[in-house]
Amino acid sequence: MKPRKKSNRNPAAEPTPSGLSEITTHLLVVSGKRPAILTSTIWALAHESPPVIPDRITAITTAVGREVICRELFTPPAPDRPCVWDALRAELAAKKLPVAGRLVFGDTGNDIRIFTAPDASDRSRELDDLRLAAQYEEGADLILDTVRTLTEIDGTRLIACVAGGRKPLVALLAGALEFVGRAQDRLVHVLINEPFDNPTLRPPFYFKPLAVIEHRYFDVSAGAERAISSSAAQLELVDVPLVRLRRLFAGEPHLYRSRYSVLARAYSDRISSLTGPIELSFDDSRGVVGVNGQPLQLRGREHPFFAFLYDRWQRGEAPLASQKAVLEPLRRFLQPWQQQHPGYNLQRDGREWSRDVSDGDVAKALNSLRTRLRDAGLAISADRLFKPSGPVGIPLAAEISSAPLAKQ
Repeated sequence: MKPRKKSNRNPAAEPTPSGLSEITTHLLVVSGKRPAILTSTIWALAHESPPVIPDRITAITTAVGREVICRELFTPPAPDRPCVWDALRAELAAKKLPVAGRLVFGDTGNDIRIFTAPDASDRSRELDDLRLAAQYEEGADLILDTVRTLTEIDGTRLIACVAGGRKPLVALLAGALEFVGRAQDRLVHVLINEPFDNPTLRPPFYFKPLAVIEHRYFDVSAGAERAISSSAAQLELVDVPLVRLRRLFAGEPHLYRSRYSVLARAYSDRISSLTGPIELSFDDSRGVVGVNGQPLQLRGREHPFFAFLYDRWQRGEAPLASQKAVLEPLRRFLQPWQQQHPGYNLQRDGREWSRDVSDGDVAKALNSLRTRLRDAGLAISADRLFKPSGPVGIPLAAEISSAPLAKQ
């Protein structure tokens, strides 16, 4: 997926008089052995228009990654110099950006979540690295659990960054945000020009400071060490487009709270049901309709009404314009149909349905068919076959086909 370059204007932010967003913003990063992803993302967010200063930060990493974060970000390089994290806060404060009460981050378990997996004795262990498929499956669940927790809090916005960590973990983070992300949540990537992303750069680049410093690095193409000023650094934040799938399971929390792999399959199945073909079959003698091989026993007036719709569809007749337009064709159909089904009683409430049918009867029959399919777990097919409004009839669509009904 190619990132989309971000404009200067941030439509997701609601500015206050100070130019900052009132909504609580949580930054989530999957970090590897280069924690500069945290500081460079925060610096880039702070230079958006309007500026965004995250209230809290969470990093997901390995046990080794946690050691690197603590060493590089929280350990002062000298007794008389601040650590990188405090230096970043001071730089932003110098730009008149209020950081007090924001950028809450530390070395606790609330701030840094560690990938774990069970060992041979089934004890959960912190991982120094992820190298096995089972470890990535555990990692996927941790990422999804974290994203899901942060997106369940009202009045918040999640910004997830996909610029750090191993590529499979970055992909899993993007997938988790697509699974459960809301309209206000963002997936971002930070672009940093060379050589500021070079691991040989000394001192390492964390953000672009007000006071210019000199960096040195080994230029492989020249085979020599070179110097470069921090003023040459360029950081650009881009928003990665998201396909937000959260609403697909709005009414099914048991699926929404599944493991990553289960939720991925459930989303795939749901999308297939939205767009995939429908195989329709019907045994008029028994009043049994089959939808994608699943048999449903029709009850009451569902049987003759569906027989009417199915007959029109089989003969290639388009849906009728309205429920009122159904009445006369339905009467004509029911008279011979009743002769073919002498044991079926079309009388209801003292009325003979083949002669005295109303548009209210049509509405009840349609609702009953939709309910029958929904109760069988075929809600999507119900809405595609029997639309809640508009023309009445089975659509003449290529994705709806006839199939033989399985013998019972």
